[in-house]
Amino acid sequence: MALTDHPFQTACPDFPFQQPLHAPLRLAPEHRALAGLSAVRVRLPEGQADEFAWLAVSYAAVQKVYRDPAFSRAQADGVKPFLKLAPVLVALDGEEHLRIRRLVKSEFTPAKVRRLASMIEARARRLLDAMADRGRADLVADFAMPLTIETIAGQLGVPEQDQARFQEWGTGLLATGEGAHERNQAAMVAMCEYMAGLMAARRGTDDGDGDLLAMIGENAAATGVSDFEAALLAASLVGGGWESTASSIVTFTLRLLTERDEDGVPYYARLCARPQLIPAAIEELLRTTPNSIFGATQPRRALEDVDLDGVLVRAGEIAIPSHDAAALDPREFPDPDHLDFERGHNSHMAFGSGAHVCIGAPLARAELRIAFEGLTERFPGLRLEAEPSELVWKWDGTIRQPTALPVAW
Repeated sequence: MALTDHPFQTACPDFPFQQPLHAPLRLAPEHRALAGLSAVRVRLPEGQADEFAWLAVSYAAVQKVYRDPAFSRAQADGVKPFLKLAPVLVALDGEEHLRIRRLVKSEFTPAKVRRLASMIEARARRLLDAMADRGRADLVADFAMPLTIETIAGQLGVPEQDQARFQEWGTGLLATGEGAHERNQAAMVAMCEYMAGLMAARRGTDDGDGDLLAMIGENAAATGVSDFEAALLAASLVGGGWESTASSIVTFTLRLLTERDEDGVPYYARLCARPQLIPAAIEELLRTTPNSIFGATQPRRALEDVDLDGVLVRAGEIAIPSHDAAALDPREFPDPDHLDFERGHNSHMAFGSGAHVCIGAPLARAELRIAFEGLTERFPGLRLEAEPSELVWKWDGTIRQPTALPVAW
């Protein structure tokens, strides 16, 4: 295919796209219409040096942006509308990124996460028991948020009495809009100071022996990683994992309760009848349910001219990978809009791909599986206590989610 600087498009749309409030769990129509193209030139928010970017939308283009070292994550950090995340792990490149990532990589393998399953299941049971006693619940505050924050905080060995502070800091880390940079930085500094203090207090003692934070401290000392970098990594694990997974529990539940399969059966009822479908259902929901409010993930800058699925991205230009659009590429996913819990091939990129693939993906998958096994077994009659149109959505962060999801059974 001959390279082109500008694919066939009649206008340069503004990014991010305006999200219609009546369809919060779908890509904006303008964004959805791009699926199947390769990369499209978009206009970025004003007030920065980069005026335009290439939005990668085909499966091949998104995969290349994620995997090709010709695209630098660090050199695009802070390009609006995305948050400036340096020196957090996901904003690093090359050997610096690998050096920090190695401190915890071995703790998030599928085998290690399987050993955590009983701990996660016990937390889920306790939360579901409390819900059952009340007869109704807010799935956000009563289940999804505490399950995910307690899981990562428990791994790190954070005392229970401090976990509410973690939720507050995590929300600050992901804030957007006016004053967001100051809130992001204040939350990161507070969380890092806390982590550094906890590591220092435990050094040379048996406190925390065997937990993730102790292991980070030991590995950092052995490999010459500074205390600040180690604390920053621990804070990144909290900020990068708990809210996105909690949001998925909530938004997946909303879809399962309000959408029906080709036989007219609610998807939730289908999983109650066939719980063996839950792992595949989670993969399909990950593919088709946008998690980011932008429908895309952190930008990259081209270090050299790159062929992006037939589009020429020149050195210095910005590329934004939209894995949510790639998930609708019919060349990779036949009948891509169909929610198919028996889809045989599902190589979605909800957790990214390449060097920056989400390190906590095995943990997130385990939490989602346990959450939906518990919900469908305990509450087969689960139903919404509000009309979907009445839900209030949170758009002042980076994760799309309702502020509450009232349910009963």
